Amino acid sequence: MKSKEYIEKKVEKLEDLRRQLLKEYQDKLDNSYEDEVLWQYISTKNIEIWTLKDILND
Repeated sequence: MKSKEYIEKKVEKLEDLRRQLLKEYQDKLDNSYEDEVLWQYISTKNIEIWTLKDILND
């Protein structure tokens, strides 16, 4: 059970981070600046979230 709780907390933290990064990315876009590195980082976090959620579903 501890591992399930750990994964759930990790997913929650990653989702919070993703939301913050998306806001930052949107602000940059609003200022006509497209940050490809930030977008790639956000995409990586999405993959981490999906992977952990898949582990929980198994």
